[in-house]
Amino acid sequence: MGNIVLKNISVRGLVFSAVFVVVGMIITAIGVRETVIYHSQPVSADRLQSSFEDNTRVKLTDYRVAGVIDMKGYSYFIIEYSEGRYCLVETTKDKYFYNRLKVQDKRKITGQDLVIDGYLYHLEDYQLDSIREALTKSGIDSSQIDIMGGHAVKILTEEYTFLVIGPVLILMSVGAYVLSKRLFGSQRDQ
Repeated sequence: MGNIVLKNISVRGLVFSAVFVVVGMIITAIGVRETVIYHSQPVSADRLQSSFEDNTRVKLTDYRVAGVIDMKGYSYFIIEYSEGRYCLVETTKDKYFYNRLKVQDKRKITGQDLVIDGYLYHLEDYQLDSIREALTKSGIDSSQIDIMGGHAVKILTEEYTFLVIGPVLILMSVGAYVLSKRLFGSQRDQ
């Protein structure tokens, strides 16, 4: 009979490596999804109003900042991209995109220094309630959020971190799985 401690370690190694293979696959899938979205063709500002659906690619250069809604952890900028047409842009408070949007022209729709480049995702109900209240306080009809389909723009950057980390994690986990399986097999043979 083999060493019981080594047998337990090898079984845990098998389980953990299998879990990390799954995690690596999920990370890789997220990276592939974001890369595909980043390289897809953005909809025009004219079509945006009729195309509010998840993962719609958005790129805005002409807009004005109509207001900002500060919530716990995030801020949502109210962006007017066409006369009377709005969208929300999600940022993290006091970060690069937040600070760059804060300095944009608030008087009229013009070409801006910061290009809003991202994709639409659906907001949760608790976020929508707070945003409706904030829109009303900003003097904007709260039904705008319904016109937007309850979506906000999540800013994208060209980043390949997930595409690197995911496969590396998978390879390391497969290696750990093979070693754990050999260790378990050698303990079973004794």
